[in-house]
Amino acid sequence: MARDGMFALREVHPALKGQWIIAMREPLARGLACMRASLEGCRYAVFDHVTEYDYDGVMTSIGQVAGFRDRAEAEAHAGQRCDEIVGSFQFEDRWKPQDIPPRPANMLPATGSRIPGTLPVQFAFTALRANEYESCYVRTYIVEAEPERLVDSLLSNNLFAEDFARLISKLGEQSSSHLSNPPNPTVSGPASTGAL
Repeated sequence: MARDGMFALREVHPALKGQWIIAMREPLARGLACMRASLEGCRYAVFDHVTEYDYDGVMTSIGQVAGFRDRAEAEAHAGQRCDEIVGSFQFEDRWKPQDIPPRPANMLPATGSRIPGTLPVQFAFTALRANEYESCYVRTYIVEAEPERLVDSLLSNNLFAEDFARLISKLGEQSSSHLSNPPNPTVSGPASTGAL
């Protein structure tokens, strides 16, 4: 139910939390449909999650979700995706890899405290540091579920709900700007994967 120009994200999918402005409801619904279409028939979903810390806060994002029917292909993509993101950061000479053990996304780096919530098992992890105030954690995850439940399984990882909502609405906005010529999700591999 809309209130003060806002709508509850759970109206689009029950795993999404919070409220957004009403104008974002349609892009979010279209983006969710795009994600479902891209992952149709896939048993594995790989997604990346980047956490950037600097002197004035933290920024998190999911850049891509890719679907696979084969576990080995999903694992290969998860490793390549992590390397790809790290490479994009290292394009700027100031970012250097840090030799630290993998940290879960729900662990606060300064205190080691954990934020409660659901998250999948990390597949790949790389820490980068630019200076004493700027650091970045790049993670990739593989989620496994029956094909008809894969999107729901992805979104059930509630620590990433806001990042998934932003990614999904971006997909919806892109699809609405291409209504006369709809974009075809990138397909990689022998008809076994779809990437958003």
